Amino acid sequence: MTIRSKVKKKFTGDGWRISADCPYCFCLFLIIGNILFNILVTSSSAAYRISLLIAINFLLVSISKFNFLQPVIQSFIIGLIVTIGAKFYINESSWFICPVLWAFNYISYYRFGSWGRQFRNSFTPCEMLIVTQGALICLTQSTLCELGSFVPALSLSCSNDLTTRVLQLLFFGLTITVILMSYSARNDNLAMVYTSLVTGLLVMYSRLAVIINKEPLTWLFLDVFFTHSRIHLFELWACLFIFTIFFCVIVEAFADNAANTVIRKFFHLIVIPVYASGLKYDPPMLYFLSCCLLWILIVLETLRITDPENGGKAIVFFMERFKNDNDRGFITLTHIYLLIGLSLSLWISPNIDKISFNFASGMITVAVGDTAAAIIGSRFGKHKWLNSNKSIEGTLGSILCQIIASILIKFYLKVSTNILVITILSIISSIIEAKTIQIDNLILPLYFNLLWLIAAVFKLI
Repeated sequence: MTIRSKVKKKFTGDGWRISADCPYCFCLFLIIGNILFNILVTSSSAAYRISLLIAINFLLVSISKFNFLQPVIQSFIIGLIVTIGAKFYINESSWFICPVLWAFNYISYYRFGSWGRQFRNSFTPCEMLIVTQGALICLTQSTLCELGSFVPALSLSCSNDLTTRVLQLLFFGLTITVILMSYSARNDNLAMVYTSLVTGLLVMYSRLAVIINKEPLTWLFLDVFFTHSRIHLFELWACLFIFTIFFCVIVEAFADNAANTVIRKFFHLIVIPVYASGLKYDPPMLYFLSCCLLWILIVLETLRITDPENGGKAIVFFMERFKNDNDRGFITLTHIYLLIGLSLSLWISPNIDKISFNFASGMITVAVGDTAAAIIGSRFGKHKWLNSNKSIEGTLGSILCQIIASILIKFYLKVSTNILVITILSIISSIIEAKTIQIDNLILPLYFNLLWLIAAVFKLI
């Protein structure tokens, strides 16, 4: 069977992984809600406020009830409305934003709709909506920054922080690289798959040199990684990484079947010291490395799909034992969702230099709450929620563990928060975990972070 036929077979889905109408409606507003309330709570730059307008743009695109015109006309109208809003909201913003929004709106109507139909066996509608909105927001802002080199008026969309600017470039370059790799695989050209990967890396390398005005690898190792204050963090993270690899090899060697719940939740637990130490001692470095790890995981997943007979086999070796029923579709997403869930509250914050309790939303809900619910529920759960396979005992264990973890994080990070509010949020997130049919790693941190930000706006924290 050729690469083309294998990839084409993988690209074809029978339907949504699980079809869900509720809480599908709430998913429309999760990303934009988090961005909006971050602006209300924390001082933000013009570039961050522009991201809110871009999020509003794709929110309007996502609402199917608005699709009453031809896509090309509707794409332009939505882009124009949002651009006019940007001119009133941020006087310095450029009219050149309009054609960029128009182009991405038009692409989202056709190309992303087509990809959604092909990939839907890996998603629920809610997950597809969140992933698509998030990817389009990041890609649009990254594109505006890259065009800023040719249209100075668009440079307002770029962050003044060098690290964020580098990550925007990486996201832009990675997106183009992944698209080219996928296209090459569809055309049964394995050589072009790796040519696209190498070319993309070289182009990003040369562009990085222009942006940072230094040799990128030298800058990465001397100015970013191996500074005096970060050496000990890297020592801890390196030890945890080696231990994780050792654990994967042991499981692969001795496990007879797919890993059970306790073994799979190992990855939820091992990230706790990583994120706890990163948030306490160096949030910007945790932000940078978690984004880089996301790009690496996306490239590896692309290689697994486009080259299943060679590079894909080595990747599958470490992943196969840890899959569950949510990973039987075209794309394996659980591990990527775990990283996104743990990092998202940090990624979407306009000010990562000032530590805040909500940065730990992923740790509390995913690393602690979801793990406790799964382990306690699988071992001691006897009473099931109505129309759910989740147990009440697991939910109660999740609530208790989240409250304890929140208190420990409050004192460990030395941040202010209200224990009563955290208790309420823990109860809400645990009930959502029990009732939702989405992948918890993606959904729970978004809800927890949004509810915490709403409480902060009303001075309840």
